[in-house]
Amino acid sequence: MGLKSKIAVITPYYKESTEILWQCHESVLKQQGDFITHHFMVADGYPRKEIDAWQCNHIILHQAHNDNGNTPRAVGSLLAESENYDYITFLDADNWYHNNHLRSLVQLQRQSRCSVVTSFRTYHLPDRTQIQVTESSEEDGSHVDTSCVLLHKSAFNLNKVWSSMPKQLSPICDRIFKSAISHNNYDFVSTKKRSVAFRTQYRVHYEMAGLQPPSDSKSGETTMISLKYMMSPEGVSKCVSTLGFWPMTYLEI
Repeated sequence: MGLKSKIAVITPYYKESTEILWQCHESVLKQQGDFITHHFMVADGYPRKEIDAWQCNHIILHQAHNDNGNTPRAVGSLLAESENYDYITFLDADNWYHNNHLRSLVQLQRQSRCSVVTSFRTYHLPDRTQIQVTESSEEDGSHVDTSCVLLHKSAFNLNKVWSSMPKQLSPICDRIFKSAISHNNYDFVSTKKRSVAFRTQYRVHYEMAGLQPPSDSKSGETTMISLKYMMSPEGVSKCVSTLGFWPMTYLEI
């Protein structure tokens, strides 16, 4: 019997509560399959000491980078690559995996030989209550949430996007990463299983579920600011010089 594949799960965290972080971490611990899973939890300026005792690699960045977790993802990915992991996945701190999420991704990767495999999401309120919401852009593959991505080592060069992305684009980092997949001509395939739980902060999801959005819910304003920057002369020049391409070529918004 050969060696089991190794999967690194990269979670950037900021000021989330210990309870939220434990829900995220516990969901990683519950993943089962013929692979070895290890959780990299990367503190972006606000470390929680109790995580030192958890079954994970606790990495502490001593200042916040204010880039929606991109710098922590870059650091975690670099460590996973240097430690010879076969796969890298991402899981935002306020989300969690449903059981068998990683198994379904790995099985499909082995069957398809695609370098990038994705999944769908379930949508939840802050208290974890599920709401019956779907996104057409997720269904048709034009949008992939970061927490739904699995990279085979043949696609690890994509991880440089986390550190080279202009900070102004970090609010739409998942869309920029998806455009990098397209630019690099990677085929990707989706399990189409709703195996990632997404704790939403977006106004549109509340409205789709017929609920009153909280006063602090997110609108599309930050997305529009990022798009406006990307289409400015400065944004075009910065994207081409750092990323090597202009993401707007591939975005479907």
